[in-house]
Order: sequence, then structure tokens, then C-alpha cells
Amino acid sequence: MPFDAIRGTPSGVVVMRTLKAERCGKLLDDFVWDEPLLAQIPRALFEAFVLYLSNADVDNQSLERNLSAIQTPELRNTAMTLAQKLRQEGRQEGRQEGRLAVLRESVLEALELRYESVPEGLADGIRGISDEEKLRALLRHAIRCVSLEDFALGL
Repeated sequence: MPFDAIRGTPSGVVVMRTLKAERCGKLLDDFVWDEPLLAQIPRALFEAFVLYLSNADVDNQSLERNLSAIQTPELRNTAMTLAQKLRQEGRQEGRQEGRLAVLRESVLEALELRYESVPEGLADGIRGISDEEKLRALLRHAIRCVSLEDFALGL
């Protein structure tokens, strides 16, 4: 069924077009970004639509371009507010992941400095930890432990 043949309420049409577009890799095409249609759906659905697309496998620059091209003031304001929120969340996630990576490497470096090498299984275990407080505790333990075996028991 072609995109323009999908009938129903504006909300139903947007949902169906989005689902169809995802299957054929056209989430950023004009049939999905039908601004007069998008202007008719509830704000909560538009927000869900934008969040869904931001998590989909689409080119982020193209998505940003589509969002910034919106002319309807209410849609544009909602889209820009969501885009800012998503960018902020992305920055926070990036900073958090950066802190975790530094802590993981600090634990490994402390162990390597003390014991010359770290068994790969132990290193993999450390790299798999995503709890910042646990990594901080392991860094302190890596500095104070009496042996690699002692360290591994604290892991």
C-alpha cells in the first residue's frame, strides 16, 4: 500500500506511515514528515514520534535538518525543545561513559604498575563493570591489595 493510501485519523496515519517507513528505511522521507498532518496530531504523540526517530537507525544530521525545517510554530518549538533535551541527555551519557572508561583504565593501570600484567579474564571483568562507585572502590582496592588474587576476590 502506498504511503498516501493510508487512511484514518491523523494520529493513526502518522503511526502507520512511521511503521511502514521504518520497514523500508524511509523514516526521513516526506510522507512521514508531512507537516500539515503532523500539525494535527496531539503534542504527546509528536513528542513520541520525535523520540522514536531519535532512537531509530537514521542519520542524525538528516533528522536534525528535518526538525529544523519545520515551519509550524508549535511543532517547531516542541521539536527544538526535544532536540535540546536529547542533546543534553547525550552529553550527560557521554560524560558518564567517559568517567567509567577513565576509572576502568585507572584500575587496570594501578594493577599493571603493581603486578606488571593483568590476566585477560580479570581485565575483561573490570571492563565489564558499569557502576561508578564499584569502580572507585576497585581502584582503592587495586592500590591497597596484597596480590592479584586478593584483588580478584574483591571483584
